[in-house]
Amino acid sequence: MSAAPAAAETARAPAAPAIPGTPGAGGAPGGPAVTGATGAAGASGASAAGPRSAAAQEPAGKPGESVARPAGEAEAGTLDKYRLALIGVARRYKRYPSQAMEKGWQGRVEVRLIIGANGFTQSLSIRKSSGYEILDKQALDIVIKAKPLTPIPASLRGRQFTIDIPIIFDLQTG
Repeated sequence: MSAAPAAAETARAPAAPAIPGTPGAGGAPGGPAVTGATGAAGASGASAAGPRSAAAQEPAGKPGESVARPAGEAEAGTLDKYRLALIGVARRYKRYPSQAMEKGWQGRVEVRLIIGANGFTQSLSIRKSSGYEILDKQALDIVIKAKPLTPIPASLRGRQFTIDIPIIFDLQTG
């Protein structure tokens, strides 16, 4: 199974402007650049990089330098484990907005997180909206808080990869 179709989809997703005033935006490894909704649907843990050419397979740059490499199928299991670890940490920060509870709003938000080869959050966006801005913003906040507390596995370091994190707001379960 190839990750290329999902990777091409990721590469075509339009980037929205960053939301100003986001804590940690633009500097620290845990500090994301937060972007607006892309409106795309579905889930994928594929890399945002396309198929590798022969030139891309050879490391470029000076010895010891970190070179961006796409996450391949061999890392798919590690990527899934990292995604599950991130979801587990995110649960600690889940807070149901009181306004949404009072109005009976619920839904599923899918947050797309793109982590660059340097370990920094390259992009954080809404892949699939709940239909309620307050729930979407809360979902972004949850992932912003969880990402720095979830260590990136060694086999994924030095690679750009994409993770979609579902956040479910359900009045029955919280």
